Amino acid sequence: MVCTVCNVGETVRLKAYEKCQACGHWLRDAPGRPDEITAEGRILPAFHEARREICEKRMEYLAPYLPEIRTAFDIGCGGGTFLSMLKSRGVKVAGIEVHQALADACAEQGVDCALGDFMSWTPTAKYDAVFAWHVLE
Repeated sequence: MVCTVCNVGETVRLKAYEKCQACGHWLRDAPGRPDEITAEGRILPAFHEARREICEKRMEYLAPYLPEIRTAFDIGCGGGTFLSMLKSRGVKVAGIEVHQALADACAEQGVDCALGDFMSWTPTAKYDAVFAWHVLE
């Protein structure tokens, strides 16, 4: 499989992940469970339902800071569940995601999402908050 990040290297499968031999990125082979994404890569409502609880906990944690957050960027924004919650509170949101199906799911929710790797991304705006939930661990 050709790496979806650098579009150059071939990947090697290691359990549920693929590692690019050229750029070294680790990619999860599927962004969700079979009941959350179709074989064609379309995100189903179950995808967002499965993530809603953890995103609500994030919002609770951020509650004291939300009045100061007018713009936010999410690295590895997935299907946009968290960004949609921020957006519903009046925050201008954007994100970046390596999986095409997840970036498409963001667009379906009206979330501005770039397709690509944040390590090669150049910011075009300033943000009050930048998040990277489940990206760096």
